[in-house]
Amino acid sequence: MKASNKYLIVVSGPTASGKSSLSLEMAKEFNAPIISADSRQIYCHMDIGTSKVTKSDQLEVKHYMIDIFEPGQAFSAGKYEEMGDQILKEIFEKRDIAILCGGTAFYIESLLYGLDSFPTVSNEIKLGLEDDLSKLGLPFLVEELKKVDPELANKMDLNNHRRVIRALGIYRQTGKSPSSFFKKKKKELNYQPILILLLPDRQELYEKINSRVDDMMKDGLEQEAQFIFENYPEQFSSTVGYAEFKDYFEGSRSLEEVYELIKRNTRRYAKRQMTWFRGKNEWIQFYPNEKEKVFLFVNREINR
Repeated sequence: MKASNKYLIVVSGPTASGKSSLSLEMAKEFNAPIISADSRQIYCHMDIGTSKVTKSDQLEVKHYMIDIFEPGQAFSAGKYEEMGDQILKEIFEKRDIAILCGGTAFYIESLLYGLDSFPTVSNEIKLGLEDDLSKLGLPFLVEELKKVDPELANKMDLNNHRRVIRALGIYRQTGKSPSSFFKKKKKELNYQPILILLLPDRQELYEKINSRVDDMMKDGLEQEAQFIFENYPEQFSSTVGYAEFKDYFEGSRSLEEVYELIKRNTRRYAKRQMTWFRGKNEWIQFYPNEKEKVFLFVNREINR
C-alpha cells in the first residue's frame, strides 16, 4: 500500500548535465511546478552566469526559489529547508506532483532528510577564521575543510568563502565535522521522493561545459559580471563564472584567459559533484540522453 499519493520528482546531477531541460519536459508532462535547488539561482541579476531558466520558460512553467534575494544576502541550507517545506505544503494542497531540480546537494539533503540545529559559533572563532582568510587565503581554509570533512567538501561550492568559513566555524567550535550535524534519521515526509540522477560521461560533460561557457560569452556574461562586480562585490568574489573576471576588470588578465579559467573552475566543480553523487545508491542513475527511460521509470513509480 502506498504511503502517499503525492510525489516529489528530484532531478539532480553535475552542472551542465541537462537537469533543467529534463525538468521542464517533466513539468509539462505532469502539469507540475519546479522548485530550484541551486544556491546561485536564488539571486537576482545573475542569469547568464548561473544558466538560469529563461523568463519565457518561467512563464510557461511555475518556478520557485529563483530570483528571491539580492546578491550578497545570506542564505543557508536551514532556511532553504524551511522555505522548501512550506512551498511543498502549498503545492501538494492542490497538486499530486512537484519537481525539485538542481545540483546543490546541501539544499536537496536539507529538504529530503532535514538538518539538526547547528551550534552557535563564538565571535572569537569567527574573527580567527576571517583573519586566516585575510592572511592565508581561501585555499588554506579549503584544505582544512577537506581534511576535517571531506564529505561536505565534495558537495560544497569551495569558491564561496562564506560557506567555507561557516563550516570550519562549526568544526573549530565543536571538534566535530559539520556533516555530523545532518540528521541520521530521515525526517517524515508526506510525499514520496523519486530520485533521478543524470550522470554523463565525464569527457562529454567537460565538452558541454566548455561549449556552455562559449555561449555565455556570446550572450553577454562580461556585461553581467561587470554589473555584479560594481554593485555586489561580496557575491562577485565567491561565485564561479563571475569571480574570474576580477583581474580582467582590473587590467591584469585578458578576456580569453578569463573564459578559460571559468571553464577550468566549472569542470573542477562538476568533478566534485560527480564524486559525491556516485556514492548515493538511493539515486537511480541515467545518462542525459536517456529521457525516454527516465519517463518510463517515473511513470512506473507513480503507478505502481
